[in-house]
Amino acid sequence: MQQRLHSGYALEGHHQDCREPRWLLPCLGLKIRPCCDVIELGENIFNGDHYYDVNRLNLDLFAHYGDNKTYMDEILHPYRYLIVPDIARVRHSSITVLVLSSVGDFHTREQWRLTYANVENKEKYNYNVVFLCGLAKEPYINDKIKVEGETYGDILQADFIDSYRNISIKILSGFRFISILSEGLKAVIRMDDDMNWRVANVTDFIHTTVKPEKKAFYCERFLTMEEYPYAELPTYCRGGSYIATMPAVHHVLQNVHSSRFLWFGYTAIFCVGTSHDPSDESRLLDEALDYGDILQADFVDSYRNLTIKMLTAIRYVVIAAREAKSVFKVDDDVSWRIRSVTAYIHNVVNSKACSFHCYRHEAGGAPPRNKWRKWYTTVEEYPFKTLPTYCLGWSYIATLPALDAVLSRVHLERFLWLEDVFISGVLNQNVAEVVGIDKRRYFRNKSDFRLFPKAWFYHLQHRNITIERGYTILNKSY
Repeated sequence: MQQRLHSGYALEGHHQDCREPRWLLPCLGLKIRPCCDVIELGENIFNGDHYYDVNRLNLDLFAHYGDNKTYMDEILHPYRYLIVPDIARVRHSSITVLVLSSVGDFHTREQWRLTYANVENKEKYNYNVVFLCGLAKEPYINDKIKVEGETYGDILQADFIDSYRNISIKILSGFRFISILSEGLKAVIRMDDDMNWRVANVTDFIHTTVKPEKKAFYCERFLTMEEYPYAELPTYCRGGSYIATMPAVHHVLQNVHSSRFLWFGYTAIFCVGTSHDPSDESRLLDEALDYGDILQADFVDSYRNLTIKMLTAIRYVVIAAREAKSVFKVDDDVSWRIRSVTAYIHNVVNSKACSFHCYRHEAGGAPPRNKWRKWYTTVEEYPFKTLPTYCLGWSYIATLPALDAVLSRVHLERFLWLEDVFISGVLNQNVAEVVGIDKRRYFRNKSDFRLFPKAWFYHLQHRNITIERGYTILNKSY
């Protein structure tokens, strides 16, 4: 059987076979197409002594979800199982709890076995717990979890690298497993391992409210239209936990092959120049090797070279990230509301359009001629009387066609060190549409704090607020 080891997303930029770069801003989640027939499962092969037979399980896995389907995105193909739980326990329970577990987090799984996954609770409320894991990079962890699986019979490990970016793959592996064994199963609970839950209340809700014959998810809605009044949002569940009936699980699996792989998240890339201090260069090299998120080019890192820095990043992206939905440029002293910005990109930004999305400065403003100002620009540097339409430099979102348009004009214009004016204004020349984001989303240093709940971007300069504090304020407090 062919081994499919998903290394691209998991190794986060360090692997040569990386399928997608680390700076992309993908959209929210798998689309679930309406109204499809439930998948018909084949003959039950799990009788007698086959309860731990991983080879027999993999045969059925690929018979249903691999060999007879052509996947739009190869990443969504089934991954063979390496460790499987006690199948008898799964089939004899009316509820299965699928717990997303980091492969090396043995301590948390032990805590679960003492509490939510203890024998007394499982027998009293008729549910079973399965911990979902992928492969560890370290062989000794894989050896250790193999023993753990044999000891407790509650581990489902599949052949993909265990990482945060592979959560969708992890859940699909769990869904496929229970879909093969779903005879008599009333519902599935998807649960993060750091969630606490009232066992009696949740199981009672399933037994009294959930209709197992319906195609349904039961969960807390993550965003309302009042919170995000833009284009229509897909209906989806908050990731911490949800309950799904088996028809809903079958329905999801039936549509995986015709969907692209998506994950709710983003990755950052830091663009820098060179330093005159050799110790800085040495530390930067260590940082790049540790995190894999540094882009350094051969120019002196200075405020006046921000235009060069941004052009360096854009050239890199358009060469290496042609599949990117969009690129989000943000200064490192700006905190931003992750949920709102990524939802905006998914629901509003058309990746095929030529556009910037930002705090829009209208054309006609005068260039800064006061020599005491930080942005003072001489007539030799910018000989025109007015500025073009451009984006506020804090942050902006750009599609790949917009970046292509900008780069196509670099050789035609004189250098201007005002990065935001030059990139989104001078080089753009109205080729890309500059779409204005509501200015209430940008919270300035001296803004009225009554407007703060609407803010998506918060400039930290001069308020003595750390990046960590700014992150907490925007993403947890509000």
